Amino acid sequence: MLDTTVFNHILRDGIELDGLPHDKRLFATHVQPNEIQNTSNDKLRNELLNVFSDVATEKVPTSSAVWDVSEYGEAEWGSEDGVFEALLSTLNKMNKNKKNNSRDILIAETAIRHNMTLVTDDADLSATVNKHNGSVITLQEFISE
Repeated sequence: MLDTTVFNHILRDGIELDGLPHDKRLFATHVQPNEIQNTSNDKLRNELLNVFSDVATEKVPTSSAVWDVSEYGEAEWGSEDGVFEALLSTLNKMNKNKKNNSRDILIAETAIRHNMTLVTDDADLSATVNKHNGSVITLQEFISE
């Protein structure tokens, strides 16, 4: 599962898409392109959308739904086992309730519930996933695999 930070770093660092592992299935939810759409700089937004479309990802629905974030048909109802809430609480404590935390946790929870490895360069999100026994690596680790 590719976090939105991956697309930013591919663009920023000039990472060639041929450098991404070809033997791995890549996943994203509706959240990643939605976050990219929220980029205020038009040029940067268009470049990020191009990177997103060029990276061959399979779209999966998020494992939970959040009001004003989730899209109809792109999210599951979620479970009442408290996983989403526990992840969100941990991330909120780490980064002082950043505005996009619920979006990050939708991505992270989906990766955890589907036994996917989350690829992210967000240190707080990475620590949150690790704390909750998820699998997480950086983009550089992913490229080096």
